[in-house]
Amino acid sequence: MNLIDFGLTLPEAIASPRLSQRNTGITQVDGGFEQRAIAQALAKMGHVLEPVPEIGAAAGLIVRPDGSILAAAEPTRRGGGTAMVVEQ
Repeated sequence: MNLIDFGLTLPEAIASPRLSQRNTGITQVDGGFEQRAIAQALAKMGHVLEPVPEIGAAAGLIVRPDGSILAAAEPTRRGGGTAMVVEQ
């Protein structure tokens, strides 16, 4: 969503705080997210936000129109990650 809807780069999107909603009354959020303006707006609409230490780790790929590939991984969660494109 951050990549497509908000125009963040792939590394920025992967590094952004996460939310996890599993059709319950509580939405889990990465610790610190509840302090952001968007979190406070969600709370005003009745969403219950529960800070948790971590919501997963991610790596991502974007295949560009020219066929090149951009790879990115976690910068800090779980000690950071690795993502790279292997040419064959």
